[in-house]
Amino acid sequence: MDNRKAILKKPPSMKVEHVPDSSEENINFKDIKGGETGTCSTKVNSMFTVRTANQRVEDAKSMPVPRKLFGSFIYESGLTIFFGNTHAGKTAVAMNIAQSIASGVPFKGIEMDAEAQKVVYFDFELSDKNFELKSSDEYKNHFKYSENLSVVTPDLAKMEGKITAEIIMDSITAVVEQQDAKVLFIDNISWLEQNGLETSKEANKLMKDLWVLSRPKVDKDKISGGYAVIVLAHTTKKDNCEPMTISSLAGSAAVSRYLESCLAINWSVLGKQYRYIKQLKNRWGEEEYGKDNVLPIVLGKDLILTFHKATKAELEVEKGTEENSKFLTIELSQESSHLSEVMTVTDREEFVKKNVVEGDMSIREAAAKTGYSHTTIKRDKDKIEYHEYENI
Repeated sequence: MDNRKAILKKPPSMKVEHVPDSSEENINFKDIKGGETGTCSTKVNSMFTVRTANQRVEDAKSMPVPRKLFGSFIYESGLTIFFGNTHAGKTAVAMNIAQSIASGVPFKGIEMDAEAQKVVYFDFELSDKNFELKSSDEYKNHFKYSENLSVVTPDLAKMEGKITAEIIMDSITAVVEQQDAKVLFIDNISWLEQNGLETSKEANKLMKDLWVLSRPKVDKDKISGGYAVIVLAHTTKKDNCEPMTISSLAGSAAVSRYLESCLAINWSVLGKQYRYIKQLKNRWGEEEYGKDNVLPIVLGKDLILTFHKATKAELEVEKGTEENSKFLTIELSQESSHLSEVMTVTDREEFVKKNVVEGDMSIREAAAKTGYSHTTIKRDKDKIEYHEYENI
């Protein structure tokens, strides 16, 4: 038998660190054997709604399907931006659309799914007399609007002092609720930014709040929000012969993130009464009125306000001198037809020779100026250079 006494070693002392309770923001702990320090977050989600994809679909089923108010340009729900250059006719067109929605009478050839309903038009630009002029034939034979259409103008006496996005939204929401309207036009956001809101931060907040107003919400089977909000805006400084894009929208980086729909109006070189409307964004479906199918319109007084869809798909224009002229057929649905002066093949080749072959204009720049594809311009350039080479 081993008579040696067992030698008992005192176990090493263990240092127990303080463990905070759950009320503390972070719990720091150390493994009893020693090791890395970790962090367990107790942050609270106060921003997001978490659902399965299937549950989101089920929730959406209880919301009404947005109906068309002005073709695929404007729907019953969502934030829409309608922009264009100064004096391009934004207000005339927007007032026509508002009247159409209020009366339930669609424009010929432009689909409307909804019935007549209340519409509120916030007009921050026109004086009462300006509005009368635009609604009449030189102050005579005044147009009769639908009683469903209400026009709201700013009361400058009430706008003294600092104007915030919150004050504007409270007033807008109060008006549409009082009028029991689900469609509102704001003409225009640029006026509010320049004359009311003091900072770009406030302007961005206003756009966000308008976006929130346009989003339908379900709370205990009760649906709120879901307004059709149509906001008029200006373009950046651009040449009228340039195609309309989202980048043409002033403040596009801050604004475009909130949009369901976006449309633009632009001048046409075909005549002072011509304009065209182009669809730039449509989250509700396919692009219907893009660069190859713009909506050509005519501005003119005839007691039906000042906006009409062009009745013809094509237009014949005369080109050349009095002694040597010819008629050309122009496709009004092509954006390029409205952006550049009409050219014959001879005109185009002379332009390419002068500006591309002999000048310093690039093929793409020439294509943008003439409205033709860069492939066509390159073909003209190659043809001219080949003939010049043969003549050497």
